Amino acid sequence: MVLAVGEQMRERGIAFGPELTESEALNETSAGGDKTRRLLFKCYVTSIEDQFEFVQKSWCNNGAFSQTESGIDPIIGQSADVLRFFAGSAPVSNKTADKLQLDLRSFVQLEGGEYFFAPSISATASL
Repeated sequence: MVLAVGEQMRERGIAFGPELTESEALNETSAGGDKTRRLLFKCYVTSIEDQFEFVQKSWCNNGAFSQTESGIDPIIGQSADVLRFFAGSAPVSNKTADKLQLDLRSFVQLEGGEYFFAPSISATASL
């Protein structure tokens, strides 16, 4: 998936890890350990603050971004709560009672992150 915001932000998510086993699928649980699945996220931007951090704060972590009281993004939204309310964005309605309401258990765990420069600052300085 590639997202362009003002033609200045490019991101790519790459899933890796073993295929889901039949047992995991039937039990709706992950075996963990050597069966853990991961996602590598890479993002190229011209401004970390104005693009990546803006998208995370104003879109993904905004409980009313897609619709009033829809909840934060169920996959990449960040919350300290174990259960997160999510009402979704369809059907379009401003009435929370009209929407399917879910309490989704947090299933994405952030394990690290870094900011890198491409080309590197030292390479740019040598030009």
